[in-house]
Amino acid sequence: MIISILVFVLISGLISEYIGQHYVMGPLLLGLAIPEGPPLGTALMRKMETLSYGFFYPFYLAASGLHINIFKVDFKSLWIVCVIVVVAFVVKIFAVMLTGYYHNVSIKDCFVMGLILNARGIADIVVYNIWRARKLMTDQDFSLAVLSIIVVNAIITPLIKLLYDPSKQYYYITRCSMQHSKRESKLHIMVCIHKNENIPTMMSLLEASYASEESNIEVIALILVEIMGRSRPLLVAHQPHETLNSTSPKSTQIHNAFRQYAYQHKGCAKVQSFTSISNFDTMHDDVCRIALDRSANILIMPFHKHWKIDGSVVVISRAIQDMNIKILERAPCSVGILVDRGMISSSLSSLLSSKPVYHVAVFFIGGADDAGINM
Repeated sequence: MIISILVFVLISGLISEYIGQHYVMGPLLLGLAIPEGPPLGTALMRKMETLSYGFFYPFYLAASGLHINIFKVDFKSLWIVCVIVVVAFVVKIFAVMLTGYYHNVSIKDCFVMGLILNARGIADIVVYNIWRARKLMTDQDFSLAVLSIIVVNAIITPLIKLLYDPSKQYYYITRCSMQHSKRESKLHIMVCIHKNENIPTMMSLLEASYASEESNIEVIALILVEIMGRSRPLLVAHQPHETLNSTSPKSTQIHNAFRQYAYQHKGCAKVQSFTSISNFDTMHDDVCRIALDRSANILIMPFHKHWKIDGSVVVISRAIQDMNIKILERAPCSVGILVDRGMISSSLSSLLSSKPVYHVAVFFIGGADDAGINM
């Protein structure tokens, strides 16, 4: 399938040239016709991402930069382009702020959205290269256009990072932690699943929480899916009885496991399922936002290492480790990292069914975190 699509890319480029259009138009329209996400979009990204982003993309930018000649830019043209860029910059921000004011959006958020609208990138450079190749732009115009992209992006990127920080909303709220929860209140447990291997241990942990009529449990399950073949992040809230049009077979198995748990503890436990399809660099925002919205008392995250049967340790993903660190710094509730050594996941359910009471050893080192978890 991947080879067939690459052949169609070449054919569409030839057809575009044959009908008098630029060869970029055919592959562009073909790319718009290919559905995003799994299975096809994800497979294409996995096969082509390294070659495209690691080689062709920087090579294309470098080749475009070689056509810039600042010595051909005269002072008058430079001032004209500067005025046009500044006017367009201000107009976009003013338009967004005016619309946001009408819809009661904060001025700061409107200003950040206006900055984002001023960002330009590879699509603009491709258009400028086409115009330059067809003599619609001179070398001076091309140089000024590309330099304007570089200057504008160099200005707005640090401004956006300075003004927009989603994690700040968690700093000004009261933490809904295990330590501050009331004994008779419902326990809200949020669990994050990255791989199917996390399911048995997570299910055993929920069984150990002992949902009953006197002590109800609400489980918030979040499936973590790394974005592949999709142009934008996606957060999906699943209904309890919906027919799954899932993003992958992995998600279907995870949903079925939590549905089975809710069915076995009907009247004592409630399950809400979500799927976060995003980059691991920003996925912590989805995790913290759901924990805040659902008033989670404790958040259980998977560990970034896995123990094999022979005792060897395998690092699953460094991105998971970085995400866990960010969540520990920003989470609005208690956080636990579930380390699965492969010894308890298969035996804990039978242990619970045979023994109504069992002993747990907890090491208390000291500090607010240990005090909270012992509560």
